[in-house]
Amino acid sequence: MKLEKRFRHSRGYGVHSPFLYKVVREAMMPRKVATTDTKLRGELVTVGVDGRTAVRLQNYLSLVGYTRWAINKAEEVTEGTLFVATPDCPHEVVEQMAEMCGVGDTTMATLCVIHHKGKAERVWRRELVEGHKGMSAEKPRFTFLFFNPALPKQHIII
Repeated sequence: MKLEKRFRHSRGYGVHSPFLYKVVREAMMPRKVATTDTKLRGELVTVGVDGRTAVRLQNYLSLVGYTRWAINKAEEVTEGTLFVATPDCPHEVVEQMAEMCGVGDTTMATLCVIHHKGKAERVWRRELVEGHKGMSAEKPRFTFLFFNPALPKQHIII
């Protein structure tokens, strides 16, 4: 049943959020970068992120219209920032990123945590998602935490 649900959601079917449906269809499914801007993809590949995940994150950045990103750094949050935590990023920094994104009621930012291996890492990620006040989505290789006050609290497995 879980595999069937994951496959269905990976194509967008059964996802009731119009925002997340659009993310699945236009950012997660394409195998190539949808725009001419590939700066984020290049930086992600440089720090060791696999090419498929890098393409998905580049497409997400373009889809939502974000203009800034930070990789493994807790920086000041401005409107439209994508924070990416690679497996090398310490948990404390990821938690700082989440805390900074959650400040304010109107800030729209996204935190993407690329998965580490191991049971302890899964438990830590689950706690991070449970402590999050808004929508989150999980793929086999990464988890999104959306900091957008317009999105309801729910967790979707894509």
